Amino acid sequence: MKNLWYLKGRYFLHKFTEEGLRKALEHFERALEIEPNYAAAYAGIADAYTFLMEWGLVQPQEAQAKAKEAAEKALELDDSLAEAHASLALIHLVFEEAIEAGERELKRALELNPSYAPAHLYYAHVLQAQGRMEEALVESRKALELDPLFPFSHVGVGRMLQDMGRLEEAIEHYRRALELEPNFVIARFDLVRAKQLIGDWSGAEAEIKEALALDPKNLWAHMLYAYHLIYAGRREEGLAELEEALELEPELGQRTAEVGSLLCLARCYDRAIEQLEGRVALAPKDGLAHFSLGWAYLWKGEPEEALAAFERARATFAGGHRQLDLWATAGSGVAYARMGQRDRAVRVLQDLLGRPPQKDRSAAIARVYLHLGELEQAFRWLEKAFEDKDPWVRTIKAQPDFDGVRTHPRYLALLGKLGLGDPQS
Repeated sequence: MKNLWYLKGRYFLHKFTEEGLRKALEHFERALEIEPNYAAAYAGIADAYTFLMEWGLVQPQEAQAKAKEAAEKALELDDSLAEAHASLALIHLVFEEAIEAGERELKRALELNPSYAPAHLYYAHVLQAQGRMEEALVESRKALELDPLFPFSHVGVGRMLQDMGRLEEAIEHYRRALELEPNFVIARFDLVRAKQLIGDWSGAEAEIKEALALDPKNLWAHMLYAYHLIYAGRREEGLAELEEALELEPELGQRTAEVGSLLCLARCYDRAIEQLEGRVALAPKDGLAHFSLGWAYLWKGEPEEALAAFERARATFAGGHRQLDLWATAGSGVAYARMGQRDRAVRVLQDLLGRPPQKDRSAAIARVYLHLGELEQAFRWLEKAFEDKDPWVRTIKAQPDFDGVRTHPRYLALLGKLGLGDPQS
């Protein structure tokens, strides 16, 4: 019979709210006070620290050390515990970008317990990162069948459907997740992104405002609103919303690369670089921080620094996340183009063109063509990205890449399809 404190911990963990994660950790620790050798509680602690880091509530080094110590203790106590193998897999995936190691542990977890829904969910994300979308959808649906009351199972299915361009179906799953947990801001984020992709910007904004009405001090909802406003071309309003988030949590920039990314899109390059340099100093393995830093340096006019940041980002993704490696590679191509090293930029472009088809590849290719001055090819690939429902396309109004082509007829036409209207608004 499972410890009641452990079961309560899993209940709160699966709410995926800040309060829920903190309560989950408390309950897992209480379970260990009663049963010091209870392996499942150690696995729960590992998961709690991993998710607390993802929320920016614990610094990466501390979270990784405590999560790994707990997962290894769980396996030491019971190597046949599926939850422990899944917890270690999550550590490999989140902290180390080690997709192969994560996949190996998840396969072991599923051998031990094919009914453990989170393992199917995590495995789906491994398959997604490898571009194996049909398999990923099957795994996500298995997680949902096994635990239909787990909100993240609906999000998992929704994300796979969205990645496959099936946006209306994805939106329905995000809504079901929110019915189960109205404060599940992750589901709200995904719902907003999907609505933006179908051109329903007013509907997306309504969803964000509903999240803020439920929890006015939710800094992640403020961050989502800041992104939304900046993507829509309302830069000053977006910056004001970011400032509101930073008032709620002054150390947010040290906890996540998102602040630097937003500042970069808002053209605050020096401030973005300061934030992101601070982030990589605290979390040198945060590939997203290196990646965002590359773009900040690029738009500031320092392509050599940008290239170095993109190379560091690629190193953290090596052998891991295919999508992020692709975008860091594209960033290097743009840096070479802006340095006047056309031959090297073309070699990067050939690398991208030779990779297996995936929807985000079209936008990456378009970006390099754009900086090589080949507008016909750039717009052809960008339009393909729109047809593929690539989430990046919805950001073009905010992207500095397009500052030189804002009046181009094909750019204006694409904005219209995206529901973004006048590019000067």
